Amino acid sequence: MGFVVAIVGVVCACILVRGLRLYSAGGRCKASPALVLRGGATKGGDPRTADYGRKVAIVTGANTGIGRETAAKLGQLGAIVVLAVRDLRKGEEAVEDIQKRYKGIQGEFKVMKLDLSSLASVRNFAQDFLSNFHRCDLLINNAGVMLEPHGSTADGFEVHFGINHLGHFLLTALLLPTLRQSRARVVNVSSIANAYCHDLELDNIHPTSAAYDSARMYGRSKLANVLFTRELQRRFGKEISSYSLHPGVIRTSITRHLPRIIVILYFILGWLGMKSSEEGAQTTLHCALAEEGPLAHQLQPGLHYSDCRRSTKTSPLADDPLLAKKLWELSERLVGVSTS
Repeated sequence: MGFVVAIVGVVCACILVRGLRLYSAGGRCKASPALVLRGGATKGGDPRTADYGRKVAIVTGANTGIGRETAAKLGQLGAIVVLAVRDLRKGEEAVEDIQKRYKGIQGEFKVMKLDLSSLASVRNFAQDFLSNFHRCDLLINNAGVMLEPHGSTADGFEVHFGINHLGHFLLTALLLPTLRQSRARVVNVSSIANAYCHDLELDNIHPTSAAYDSARMYGRSKLANVLFTRELQRRFGKEISSYSLHPGVIRTSITRHLPRIIVILYFILGWLGMKSSEEGAQTTLHCALAEEGPLAHQLQPGLHYSDCRRSTKTSPLADDPLLAKKLWELSERLVGVSTS
């Protein structure tokens, strides 16, 4: 009898684990590739003639995690994918991994250096990109840091706000003329952590070490992503479509600054209830590829998404247009750029 009870218990446990995994996997991108076109190689192998070949996508932080999975899928669909990464060697290794996993991939990959913690690096990347490409159809602002210890970027900004928001803000601003001309989509990877931010603290963007709370700073930067998306859409929505999203809770290396015991528990629980990188990339791909329109199943620019559908799980501040405008204007001053 005890043996039978044990077997039943194991079976029930397996069913529970399977159910948790299916639930945590979330939605999947089922969109037809409305944005990325299949086609032949660029004319003469010159990336500057991409206007006549495939469309061009930039994915920041594409050497690992959901960024790499996003780049892989876009490459499968035939896009020219620029992997914007801090470490060129890791970027090249990511391309090798993608090409090994997906044989006969139709797209092309180019690895370019981008360190979002340095505004000079962002400017160098934009200059390099614009000298090689005459269009950008898709900008996926994916890279980010989480729960970093107290510190500053190369330009003196709090590390979460500087990398997660200001670096991507400057990148988007520098590419804006090309994005507008290409009628591009801009996809900003945020987090559900934005929903727990109740004060953007724009008058205190450089907190002292004594007042530093890494979780609060992370949530603030993710709310900034949502507000940036809304204001980008308001200002340039006739030419650009912008989206923000929560990818889910992902099993990635972004937890590297957590205490070791927390990381161990994180990954044990992650096997049960967190998404893989491939699963986590689905909402990004949905925002990048799905058809736009007024219907419930279609994308509506300027909105926030999770599990491949619209989400209202954002901070109440996310719907404040005056705050979004104030953040935009402050960001312009901080990074030294004008978009007007």
